[in-house]
Amino acid sequence: MILLDTNVVSEPLRYTPDVRIIAWIDAQPLETLYLSAMTVAELRSGVALLPIGKRREALHEDLEKNVLPMFVGRVLPFDFACTNAYAELLAKVRKAGRSIQTADACSKVAAGDTTVGSTP
Repeated sequence: MILLDTNVVSEPLRYTPDVRIIAWIDAQPLETLYLSAMTVAELRSGVALLPIGKRREALHEDLEKNVLPMFVGRVLPFDFACTNAYAELLAKVRKAGRSIQTADACSKVAAGDTTVGSTP
């Protein structure tokens, strides 16, 4: 299982995507790629925050009709059971004098990862 970060999933949607990231994504078996519910929320909110117009419409359409359907059955939930692990992870990170984005912490917990590394 490879849990994709929001930045990786959104890379192909950029005007000029990084070819190295695209090549890496293309080299992975699709069935090994997963999203967290928080990543989906970040992707959708990123589109919703754009000014109303053609770019926003095109990104919304691409996300909902092309990107997200590829992950049906492979979106990890962030549910009530995850809240204890989330609280513990957040405490570990803060005690280590670092910070972590809420969505990143939720994604790590949804994937069962509560480690604190150099880049949590």
